[in-house]
Amino acid sequence: MVSPVTGPYFDTVNLKGPPNQFGFSPNWTIINRKWYRQRKPYDQPLAFELTKRLVIASPEGRTTNAEASPNFAVYNANVVFNKAYAKFVAQLGDASQWGVNFAEFSQSMSMINSRAMQLYRFARKLNRFDFPGAANELKKGLKPPKGLKPGSKWFANNWLEFHFGWEPLVKDIGAGIETLQSTPSPKRISVRDRGVEDVFIPSGSHYGTSFRYRYDTGVAICAKVSVSNPNLYVANQLGFVNPLSVAWELVPFSFCVDWFANVGQVLNSLTDFMGLDISQASVTKKQVIDLTNTTVTFDTVAQQDIGLVQSWKSVYVIRSLGIPGPTLLIKPFKGFSLARGATAISLLLQQMR
Repeated sequence: MVSPVTGPYFDTVNLKGPPNQFGFSPNWTIINRKWYRQRKPYDQPLAFELTKRLVIASPEGRTTNAEASPNFAVYNANVVFNKAYAKFVAQLGDASQWGVNFAEFSQSMSMINSRAMQLYRFARKLNRFDFPGAANELKKGLKPPKGLKPGSKWFANNWLEFHFGWEPLVKDIGAGIETLQSTPSPKRISVRDRGVEDVFIPSGSHYGTSFRYRYDTGVAICAKVSVSNPNLYVANQLGFVNPLSVAWELVPFSFCVDWFANVGQVLNSLTDFMGLDISQASVTKKQVIDLTNTTVTFDTVAQQDIGLVQSWKSVYVIRSLGIPGPTLLIKPFKGFSLARGATAISLLLQQMR
């Protein structure tokens, strides 16, 4: 029997800062809490909210209020949540894309037949002690790129064949065998992720105010997971349940879009938990934001520039119940990884005549 949950309960704390020249004392610390309670046994996650906003530094005589501290940065929280969500789904088991494999059956069979015959010829010559001939069989179609000459397409074709053909196919075979051999027992899954970002916004001129933000965001996802429908779970893990995901994978160059937006992740999330029972689920987000304003003015008395620095800090802790799906986001471009760079070059070489 689940103990009843009571609440919400609220609490607010306001602490004043030093008075200015007019005798006014602003709020330098504001703390708001919202929480729930449960009697023993404590077997359920409880929603919780904490907001703490405070002034770190302010010029003497300035009326600086804690309300000037930054608000919760939703975009930063969504970026970290999407990464944590991917970790959580990965803990459910390696999913395969056999629906896509069957849709690309003819292309996959052509690739397999070609390489199988190459390996067959290699094995025959090796069995005859024809080592030069065997080595030559392995070299066929594996020439290194030579600038933009036609020969470079051999390298491009082989890279794309491996990266989008053999590598995912071998992984799908392994994931499919694992799915068919075992059904996961009930377990508690807990994952975390964190992201830190620094943002500087210049004033645009010598005199004015510049802003420096530092976002430190952490996300934790916890839940108890068990299989409620074994047949549906297996079908989902094998990639036969989500037609939108299969259709997206079949769109030419859709993987390039996924480099910059998490379209594939959002589509997959529609069926991530099919066949599973998710209980005692919660998402906890903690975000610490530091803001520093630097204002440069000209002091007519001292006949020199003066820099006035003000600093605030905001702390947000939010625990919500359940696990929402990932948010569709445009990823900022931070350069290609080695694999993406090789893929982009290979695609370019393939298109050149």
